[in-house]
Amino acid sequence: MSRVLVTGGAGFIGAHLVRRLAAGGADVTVVDDLSAPSAKPVPSDVTWHRLRLPDPRLRTIVAEGRFDRIYHLAGAAYVPPSIEDPAGDLGNNAGVTLDVLEAVRRGSPETPVVYTSSAAVYGSPTELPISEQTPIAPVSPYGVSKYAAEQYVSLYARLHGLRTASLRLFSVFGPGQRKQVVFDLIAKLAADPDRLEVIGLGSELRDFVFVEDVVAAAIAVMERAPLTGEAYNVASGCGITIGELAGHVADLLGLAPVVSYTGEVRPGDALHWVADISRLRALGFAPAVSVRDGVRRVAAWYAETEAGVRA
Repeated sequence: MSRVLVTGGAGFIGAHLVRRLAAGGADVTVVDDLSAPSAKPVPSDVTWHRLRLPDPRLRTIVAEGRFDRIYHLAGAAYVPPSIEDPAGDLGNNAGVTLDVLEAVRRGSPETPVVYTSSAAVYGSPTELPISEQTPIAPVSPYGVSKYAAEQYVSLYARLHGLRTASLRLFSVFGPGQRKQVVFDLIAKLAADPDRLEVIGLGSELRDFVFVEDVVAAAIAVMERAPLTGEAYNVASGCGITIGELAGHVADLLGLAPVVSYTGEVRPGDALHWVADISRLRALGFAPAVSVRDGVRRVAAWYAETEAGVRA
């Protein structure tokens, strides 16, 4: 039985990862402040430490835990708040990541660490698809803080010999996520089936990846990657416009609303994202859930858990 530590294990992606690891027989420990708990509880036999990182107690947990793997998901995960509080965002991402790396370096340097970064580090590239060699040019403080955290992850591999890697997540969605565009579209149509206002232009191109595929990618990197501080794009490798996505959502719900667009892109949001996932595919990863099937599963979850709450 492997011993695994997951920081941020009560959040949206973290909880999906914890459930997958526990179902596979891992002995899982979670560090989380429970500020954004998942819609579904994690298994009852998981060990919990309610901490808001950075916290000096993390070093004791890491040193005494004898973990075989560490997945670091704790931190800020949303662009808009970084616009108003860039210093706080920097601390929540780069500062917390440095705290985790220091805990590993001092207490368990043989334990590999996989960090969840973001495609926000790329900003708005002029050429698609985006590979890991695409120039880094973030357009939000969030993208800057995520890249700063990545640099620590890479540096600690080179400087201290830690085994590390970063995952550059594109547009993640799935059951349990109560923000971002897929959830917002479903919630709006649940409130008004006849009209749908969509933020932006509708032509924005995104690479959506289902949360279960993100979990599979994280495990593939942990198990098969060289872990020398390198980064991996985590996406489907296929682009879809926000307008097309809105059409999919309406169609799956059996609706034909009048769709309008605000015409304004939120500050810090990139216009076009499609990923080259060749590096991840080389580890044996292949996306298993299409956007349409994923949206169907989110809609079913919403109808089961959210519709009554919002009625």
